[in-house]
Amino acid sequence: MGGVELISYSTEQLLANIKRQDLLFPPGTGYEYTDAGPILCQLITEKAGGMSWWRFVTERLFIPALRDQMWTPQARANVF
Repeated sequence: MGGVELISYSTEQLLANIKRQDLLFPPGTGYEYTDAGPILCQLITEKAGGMSWWRFVTERLFIPALRDQMWTPQARANVF
């Protein structure tokens, strides 16, 4: 079966590719979507958080969000 071959890149390779790209227009004068923003956000999060991006968002975003959504029998009784 045919298919799409997925290629894995290291963080260093992704950052090097971003640095190689020329600006399409001066900063603040235009906009075009690029994957560089999310990649840079991931790198900043990893550097500032001192852990992998996936671990950071799991511990700081997903787990607290799920914890806040849990209903105890007492909380449920107070709503109904």
